[in-house]
Amino acid sequence: CPFQNTWNNRNLGGDLNGDAVITQPKQQINIVSTMPGTVVWITPRCAVVGHAANITYSIAMGYGDVYTVENVTQSTNTLTPGQNLGGTIVVSNNPISVTVADDSVITPGGGCFDLIGDQIVPVDVVGDSYIANLGFMFAASVESIFVVATDNFTQVTINNGAPFTYTLNKGDTKQFPMTTPLAYVQATKPVYLWQTSGYGCESGGAILPPLECAGSDTVVFSRNNTQPFLINVVCKAGNQGNF
Repeated sequence: CPFQNTWNNRNLGGDLNGDAVITQPKQQINIVSTMPGTVVWITPRCAVVGHAANITYSIAMGYGDVYTVENVTQSTNTLTPGQNLGGTIVVSNNPISVTVADDSVITPGGGCFDLIGDQIVPVDVVGDSYIANLGFMFAASVESIFVVATDNFTQVTINNGAPFTYTLNKGDTKQFPMTTPLAYVQATKPVYLWQTSGYGCESGGAILPPLECAGSDTVVFSRNNTQPFLINVVCKAGNQGNF
């Protein structure tokens, strides 16, 4: 499971939903089962509610059941070792849906805080080649990409005009700031690539598709307000006029 490790979860100072409890935002992994008789094995990268870090446990799920893995600590410093869910392993005997969520992350230099997250894909369809596109956030927000290795001894080269090479083991996360319009990621083994981006100080997070992904030739979206809406499209050189 990929997560960012640069932005902190905002510390909330009041009862915002009227339940007489001050609930602090944290990182979560939300699992939905699609079949009865589902068993899910979870190896959390940090301590989670009810379970210690790095010790595998299992849960039994029925059709349509939901199970949440929640970080026990609010990530007020997500760079602290052992306090981030990034690299947590989830394995199931039946198909499941896995959504990662990072609640109320606050970006430097802007003061905005947002829930960011995405439904991720299984390990067997992640790739080894990616291109990341710089978004539209304030420079101080530190837009980044996060490479999460799925196997030991994975060599990753990130090129944003100059190559930087790193060696990662299974579950390791490498953060790389986006300071140029494009960054090319090449790995010797399949990796997840998570990107944090957005507009101004408003943040978002998403898993990026690998270059070898076929994708779609038609994409539909809607916009329901008049605020700025911008799209980055990456294509092969020479194809810019084919849209």
